[in-house]
Amino acid sequence: MLTLYRVTGFLDLGHKLFRTTPDTYPAKFLAGDAFDDAHLSLTTPVPSGPPPQVSSVNTLTELRGHVSAIFASALFQLFDEERQFELGIRLAGLLDPRPGSIIFGSQSGGPVKGHRLDPFGNTFCHSAESWTQMWEEQIFKKGQVEVSTVLRELEVNAEGREVPAGEGTKFYWLSWSVERL
Repeated sequence: MLTLYRVTGFLDLGHKLFRTTPDTYPAKFLAGDAFDDAHLSLTTPVPSGPPPQVSSVNTLTELRGHVSAIFASALFQLFDEERQFELGIRLAGLLDPRPGSIIFGSQSGGPVKGHRLDPFGNTFCHSAESWTQMWEEQIFKKGQVEVSTVLRELEVNAEGREVPAGEGTKFYWLSWSVERL
């Protein structure tokens, strides 16, 4: 039950910070496996009509085609190349089809795509070019989205914290967005 307490704490803090209430800004955490079709289906058709009431939603599948913004930081790097692609397809299915809907985040990256040791272990990292190509040509059809990427070279210490140049291990961080046109 500790997890539920922490989630409730985040929702309460959000309402306090943004001066909202559960009535004025309903929010809900949906815990589940994004690779499980029971939670986020790849094949369920995108429903037409208005989005469901947040209070009635129990799976991400119910939100297909209704989400205008998805934040996914330090998420894709947890998986190999094939699973990153699958996760991208699953998240893309959640996006509202209207222009401006966006998926954005950041993760380990590299000047060339491939496996590398970084503060998170042996990680499959995309380059800015391979990340853009995956979204613009494989997940979406050409011309449906615009991908923006920034690859930063950092130096980090043993705890993964950024340190001044010359005092740590080189590391690359890819910040990105995928916006519907």
